[in-house]
Order: sequence, then C-alpha cells, then structure tokens
Amino acid sequence: MTIDPKALFIGMVFIANAGALMDLSMDVSISCEEIVYHRPDITRGALLKSGISIGRGVLGDPWLIRQCAHYLETGEQLPPVSCEERFAIAREHAQRLIDLKGEVVGMKEMRGHGAWYIKGLPGSHPVKEQISRVETYAQFDEILRTYEDRIREWEQHAAQV
Repeated sequence: MTIDPKALFIGMVFIANAGALMDLSMDVSISCEEIVYHRPDITRGALLKSGISIGRGVLGDPWLIRQCAHYLETGEQLPPVSCEERFAIAREHAQRLIDLKGEVVGMKEMRGHGAWYIKGLPGSHPVKEQISRVETYAQFDEILRTYEDRIREWEQHAAQV
C-alpha cells in the first residue's frame, strides 16, 4: 500500500478547514442563542440576519464574539481591541500557519489573513500592500513592528495636541 502525499495533504486541509468551520459555526450559534435569550421576541428572520452578520464579522474581527457576549451579558461595550493585541494575535496566527504548513506556504496564506488584523487602523493601506508581498515571518514581523511604532508616534502626537 502506498500513500499519496498530495492526497494526504489535501485531506488534512479539508479536515482542518472543517474544524475551523465547526468552531465558527459553534461561535455563531452560541451568539444567536444569547440573542434569543436576551430578546425572546426576535423573529426567525431577524435572528438569521444576526447570525449571518456575526459570521461575516468574525472573519474580519475574531474579537466580535467576545464583544457580543459581553454586551449581551452586561449591556456595556468593551473598549476597542488594542493594536498590541491585534498584532500579537497576527504574529501567533502566522507562527501557527508556519508550524502547520511550513514558512513558504504559511506566509503565502498569511498575506490574505494579515490584512484583516489591521483593517480600520490609521494608515493601513500601504501596510496591507506590504503584507500582500511578504515571503518570510521575519519580513512580516518587521512590517508589523514598523507599523506599531508609527501608530505609537501618531498616538503620542495626538495626545500632545
């Protein structure tokens, strides 16, 4: 019996994606359950819309589930996620992709994911372009470090004004 490495790899990718989809599905369904608990009068259509919105939102904002759950539980909004936390998770995400798929494939995949972590931050467009061409973790890390420094400078300047 011979094992086809390509078929094995593809099977692993499907299993990993199925697991990620299951995690996302559970997060969305739990969030919808919370909505129903706090708004028992919500219509089925409105609940479906909320679930779809949460699912789409989580793809670009993995902190959305935590924020929704906190709001439903307390009625208070959490402060925005700090740049430090965003970048720390982006680095961890990149490292896990490298551990799973190797640096070449992992960093190619991170080109798309990396843009989500800086979405909505000031001056992010040129940084997204840099991330879209990254080849190594060292390059990715340097791009994030430079951007973090720039954001800190902007924040310090804004505090002085």
